[in-house]
Amino acid sequence: MNPKQLKFLTELAARGSAVLEENKKKSTKTATVFYFRSSDRNGTRRVVQAQLKAKKVPFKQTKTSLSSEDITEFQFVGGTLIRLVYKPKSGGMTETTLNSTITELMPCLMFLNNINETDINKAYEKILKLPKGQTCYVTTQDEKAGIDFIEKMPDSSLFKEKMNNAFAILKYLKDVKKTQRVKKVYWTYRAKPPGVPGNSPADIVIEFTPRKLLGVSLKAGSSSSKEPLLNTYVNVIINGFEAQANESVRKLKKILYKETYSKIPGITSADYDVATRGNTLAALEQFERQYPQKYEEYYDANLAIIRNYLGYTMTKSLPKFIKFCRESILKQSDVPVIIIKAVGNQYQEVKDANQLNVLLARATNVVAKASKTSKQNFDLILYEGRQEIGTMNMAVRSNKVGVQHKLGQFFNLAVKYNGLAKK
Repeated sequence: MNPKQLKFLTELAARGSAVLEENKKKSTKTATVFYFRSSDRNGTRRVVQAQLKAKKVPFKQTKTSLSSEDITEFQFVGGTLIRLVYKPKSGGMTETTLNSTITELMPCLMFLNNINETDINKAYEKILKLPKGQTCYVTTQDEKAGIDFIEKMPDSSLFKEKMNNAFAILKYLKDVKKTQRVKKVYWTYRAKPPGVPGNSPADIVIEFTPRKLLGVSLKAGSSSSKEPLLNTYVNVIINGFEAQANESVRKLKKILYKETYSKIPGITSADYDVATRGNTLAALEQFERQYPQKYEEYYDANLAIIRNYLGYTMTKSLPKFIKFCRESILKQSDVPVIIIKAVGNQYQEVKDANQLNVLLARATNVVAKASKTSKQNFDLILYEGRQEIGTMNMAVRSNKVGVQHKLGQFFNLAVKYNGLAKK
């Protein structure tokens, strides 16, 4: 393709408010594929085709396996066939979100449409060709999000791996169907089907005939990996346990200011994470760059303070602790939730939740104990009388990047429940 032709395509994309992107993987000897990424694919196609018509360039609007939307084909004089594929704009989602969507949404669509392909590319092409109005979507907004996700799935660096995970979940759904009458399977991206609590951790929901619902929380990993069964933040813990949550946060922030933040040059306000947040982050960035070892020491000091605070807060009332575990970890409601883990293209049920439920029913006391080998880990030990009956492995740590990591995340670090300790 010569510079003049490339300039023509660039101008064509600009007219359609799109970003031009050549896709060499999808191109062939006879056809070159270009992505036109925009926020309004149909609108971009209309503008592009109007421009081609105005310039008297013959074109064809056609359906291909390249996209769920119609593409535009035309040919430069003496050149190869040009295929313009209209894709959603890149950005706005993390690869983590994209990967989890592959594992969650794809098996729903394959199950409901009886797609049994074991070849990843063939399965994906059949998904692309599905008509709109799929019953796995709870709302039109979720359907729009799902279609956009599907278009971007091959962009994931883990596309093959996550498609194999999707095949594993499809096997699970088929196995369920062998023993029960499955009416629908919902992808619960943002909305939940009627009858399912809004805070349910279910990634998909199975509806049976006669009507009953089962939520399924999906995980993915290796056979030996142990995925967190709770991902939350310190502020959520405080709100769940403290009647005066704002006052508790204020006290915690005051302690952290005294022990670490007040010792950092440029941080002079006790309201360091709100009123002077911008100045604080700038000071932290400079401090980490100039004194990396001291920065880590202060972060470790914060970890110890926050970890001890969490241990005290979560264990001072057994009824509140049990209530939190049942609501936030087990997500108990009228709609039960089970955990299914994909390992490659196979699946297994995670039994930890069942065990924890039994232990909570027996527990008469809970004690927090900081790990001696890890700065971020701590245990919540369950007792029945004087007998230790189970240990919940917890962790608190930073999960942000850049200037907002570690000290820049302030008090609100991530809190994880990593399952019961093995005896």
